[in-house]
Formats: sequence, C-alpha cells, structure tokens
Amino acid sequence: MALVMAALPDKSQGLAGGMVSAMRTLGILTAAGAAPWFFAVRQASHQHVAEGAARLFVAAFSDIFLASTSLAACGLALALLLSTATARRQ
Repeated sequence: MALVMAALPDKSQGLAGGMVSAMRTLGILTAAGAAPWFFAVRQASHQHVAEGAARLFVAAFSDIFLASTSLAACGLALALLLSTATARRQ
C-alpha cells in the first residue's frame, strides 16, 4: 500500500486508497466463495482413495492448505520482485 501511495500525486491518493480497498474486499469475497467449492471438488476426488469421513476431510483440507500456501508464496515472490524493481529505479 505504501508503494502505491508513494507513486501517486497527492490529489490521486484518495481514489487509489478506495481502489485498493475494493480490490482487497473483492479478493476476500472471491476466496471465501472459491475455497468451499474447491474443498468439495477435492473431497469428491478423494472418495475412492480415502476411507472414512475423517480421512476424507484431512485429504481435502490438505489440498486446500497446499493451494493457499502456493498462492501466498506467489504473492510474496511478486511483492519482493516489485519492491526490488522499485528500489532499483530510485
């Protein structure tokens, strides 16, 4: 957020702050809607492998956790690349 605000003139910071807030909210809503769907899909795909409700839940939850961790790692890598590129330009 600080990088975005620092790159903009003062008169545009209000609009940028609102857009960042809207993007954050949209991301949360998308994740909250996609995670249960992905969990159900993964649970259905493990039906033939995992026996019992507990094992089925753990298998699907592990898939969700792995996907979430991968997305977070990609986001971290992108943020580090962008901050390094910004620091080089200054």
